[in-house]
Amino acid sequence: MSRMITNAMIEDFENYPRSDVKNVNTVEKYLRDVRPFCEFADS
Repeated sequence: MSRMITNAMIEDFENYPRSDVKNVNTVEKYLRDVRPFCEFADS
């Protein structure tokens, strides 16, 4: 079974209502980490 993180999934996560997240900085850090990882995984 193949699992992929798509750009659409990252954008959905980024647009998830921030009021449901306790720390907005945590979301920003996740996004900073996952984008380069996805680029690495695609290469």
